[in-house]
Amino acid sequence: MRAGYDQLGLAIQFPVRPAEYEFSSASQENEFSLASLLSWSATEAHALAVGLDYSHEWFGKDSGLTDEPAHSGATLSTPWESSSLGLLGEYQWSPNDRWAVFLGGRADNHSFTSWLYSPRAAVVFSPSRAHTTKLLATKAVRRSSDSVLRRAYDADPESEGETETIASLEWSHYVAPYR
Repeated sequence: MRAGYDQLGLAIQFPVRPAEYEFSSASQENEFSLASLLSWSATEAHALAVGLDYSHEWFGKDSGLTDEPAHSGATLSTPWESSSLGLLGEYQWSPNDRWAVFLGGRADNHSFTSWLYSPRAAVVFSPSRAHTTKLLATKAVRRSSDSVLRRAYDADPESEGETETIASLEWSHYVAPYR
C-alpha cells in the first residue's frame, strides 16, 4: 500500500498578463493519493492480482508564492475539488514453462466522468530462453485533465467530458543476445 500527499504552488508569468496582476496565473493544487496492489498465486499455473488507485484533488486556492489571489488570467479562481477511483485486475495462466496467458483490465471513475473501461489480453510463447513471442490486444480509455473536465462540467453538468480511446493489437518477437 502506498499513500501520499502533494502540494504544488504555481505562479506563471507570460509576456501577456492581466494589468491588475504581476503573474498571468497563480494558484495551488493539492492531492491525496492511495494505491494498493494485492497478488496471489493459487498454484504454479494460476495467479491473480487486484488493485486500486484513489486520489482526491483540491484546486483554486491561493498559490502561497505571491500575494495575489488565485487566478487564471483576469478571472479569480474559486476553490473546487475532484476525486478519481481506479480498480484493476489481472489473471495469469501459465500451463507450462513455454506459454503464459494474461487477461486483465482497469476501470476508472472520476467526479466528472462515468466509468471508463480498459481491457487487455496477452499470449506469450517462449520456446527457449533466447526467444520470446508476444501477442497483445488492448483498449485504453483515458480521460482529460481535471481542469478540462471541470470546464466541460461547468458548461454542461450532463457532459461526460472528453475521453481518448486507443485500441491496439501488437505482435513482438524478442531474441536475447548470445553470450
